[in-house]
Amino acid sequence: MAYLARVTYTGNGSTSGYALPFSYIATSHIYAYLDGVATTAFTVSGSTLTFTSPPANSVVITIK
Repeated sequence: MAYLARVTYTGNGSTSGYALPFSYIATSHIYAYLDGVATTAFTVSGSTLTFTSPPANSVVITIK
């Protein structure tokens, strides 16, 4: 499946909330990956995705 909206961040071990700079229809349409591995340990509220625990330092965070 092609994802037209995506953003990439780098974890720092302390930040758990990340901006969603794109719109979405339902929170179930948001996917998050840590170093390329899918995770469901997050919630979405408005334009912010919040991980249950902050991603480790240098982890590549991809949100689609």
